[in-house]
Amino acid sequence: MKPLKKAGQKQSHTRKFLELLDNYSLLTILFLISLTNVPIYFIIRHFFSDDKTIIGLGDSSAYINLAKSLLSGNGYNSLNRPPLYPIVIMFPIKVFGENLFVLFLINVVFHAVVLLLLIKIARKIFSGKAYLILLTIFLIYPHFIYQVSNVLTESMFMLLSTAVIAVLVLKKINKKSCLAAGILSGLTTLARPNFLICLTLVCLYLLFKFYRQNGLKLSLIYLTSSFITILPWTTYNYFQTDGKFILVTNNSSEAFWLGNSLFAMESFFNVGNDVRGGYFGIGPEELRDVPAEYRIHPSQIKQKPSEGLIKDIYLKQSLGSMKAYPKLFAKLYWIKFSNALKPWSSTKARYDKNMLRALISGLAFTPILIFGLIGIFLSFRNKINSNTLLLLPVLSGYLTLVIFFPSQRFRVPLADPFLMVFASYAITVLYNHYSSKKRPPFNKSD
Repeated sequence: MKPLKKAGQKQSHTRKFLELLDNYSLLTILFLISLTNVPIYFIIRHFFSDDKTIIGLGDSSAYINLAKSLLSGNGYNSLNRPPLYPIVIMFPIKVFGENLFVLFLINVVFHAVVLLLLIKIARKIFSGKAYLILLTIFLIYPHFIYQVSNVLTESMFMLLSTAVIAVLVLKKINKKSCLAAGILSGLTTLARPNFLICLTLVCLYLLFKFYRQNGLKLSLIYLTSSFITILPWTTYNYFQTDGKFILVTNNSSEAFWLGNSLFAMESFFNVGNDVRGGYFGIGPEELRDVPAEYRIHPSQIKQKPSEGLIKDIYLKQSLGSMKAYPKLFAKLYWIKFSNALKPWSSTKARYDKNMLRALISGLAFTPILIFGLIGIFLSFRNKINSNTLLLLPVLSGYLTLVIFFPSQRFRVPLADPFLMVFASYAITVLYNHYSSKKRPPFNKSD
C-alpha cells in the first residue's frame, strides 16, 4: 500500500495547483486564443461580409498595398497613411503572401500582449482580484473580437499605447523609464498620429507631478526621445515633398478639417441621394450666408495642389472658418463634446451604417463606461497610486473626438482598454463592499 499523504502535503499540492491557475500570463494567452480562434474569425467574416476592412478592401487594402510597394522596392508612396503598420506587415506578407488569416493571427498576438500588460498594471496598483474581472471583460468585449479581424493599424496601436503607460506604471519613473516611454510614444505616433494628444498629456504629467524634483528633465527626456524616434520619418516626408514639414502624415490636417469646417457641417453626411442633414445639428439653413470660399472642398480647387501643400489648405480653411464664424463653431464644439460622452456613435455617421455592429458596440461599451467612471472616482477617492497615468489615454481618446472628426470612437482604441481597468476596480470594490458588512467601505485593499 502507498503511504497516506500528510495533511500538510495535501495543502501544499492544493496551493501549487492554485498558483498554476493564477499564472495569468499563460491563461491570458490561452483564453484569448480560444476566444479569437478560427471559427470566430470566419463567423465575423460571414456577418460582416460587406465590411471592407474585414475582407481586405478599403483602408485595409491601402495598408497592404503600401507594404507590397515597400517589398517591391517602389518605396512608401503615400503621405496620408502612417508608416509603422505597413512596415510591420511587410514581413509576413513577404513570407505568406497577402494572407488575411495570417494578419489576423498577428492581431491576436497584439491583443494578447495588451491584455498581459493591462493585467500587470491592475495587479500592480489595485490589490485583490480586479485583474480577473479585467481578463473576463477584455476577452468577451465584442468590439475587440471584431477589431482583431480587421487588417488595420488599430490593434498594433492599442498595444503600443498600452506599453507606454505600462512602462511608466510598472517601472520607477526615472530617466531610463522616461526614455523607454518616449521611444514607445514615438512608435505609437507612427502607428496613429492622434497619439500626439496623449503624448502631450504624459509630458505635462511628468512636468507637474515631479516639478519639485526633476520634472522638467524627465519631461524633456520623454519629449526628446519621442520626437527623435519620429524624426527619420519626418525627414523622409521633407524630401518627398520638396521641403514641406509633415511630422507623420497629411491626414491630421484633413481630420482636423473634417471636424472643423463649414463644408463638413453642411455636406459631409450627404452621401449620394441619402441626405442625412447637417453636421450634428448644424444644418444648411444656418450656412446660407456663408461665402463659397469657406464651403468648398479642397479637391474642388481648380489647380489641384501637391500633397505637401494640401495640408496648408485644409488648415487655412478650418482656422479661417473658425475665426469668421465663432458662434457656429462654439455650437459645433458643444455638440461634439456632448456626442463624445455618449456610449454610442452618432446615427448620422456614415461609418456606422452597419447597425448591428453599432448596436452591439454601444450596448457592450455602456456598462464599461458607467463602471469605468465609478472606478475613476473611487481610485481618486482612495488615492490609488498611478491612477492619473491610467486616466491620460482615456482623456486623450475623448479629446480626439472633440477636436477632430467626432464619429469614429471605435477607430481610436485609447479609452476602452483603460476604462476596463477602472471598471474592474469598481466592480471589485462594490462587490466586496456589499458582500461583507464587516469590511470598511471603499478601502484600497478592496
